Amino acid sequence: MDDVDIAGPRQDQAVADAISRVPRPGGQSARYCVDCDDPIPEARRQAYQGCQRCVQCEEDFWIEAKRR
Repeated sequence: MDDVDIAGPRQDQAVADAISRVPRPGGQSARYCVDCDDPIPEARRQAYQGCQRCVQCEEDFWIEAKRR
């Protein structure tokens, strides 16, 4: 077993841990994005219950949050 074999599972666990720490809102999803007022697709509203932004605005939000 080499370093790559050892690092692979550790990296997988680190990614899983990071994903589990992402805040997930609960409750009712918004029908329209709070930032751009575009409709939020029903599939997103069901998959990410409690969402308040469309996918693009959510990505922009997290990019900006990382800069702070």
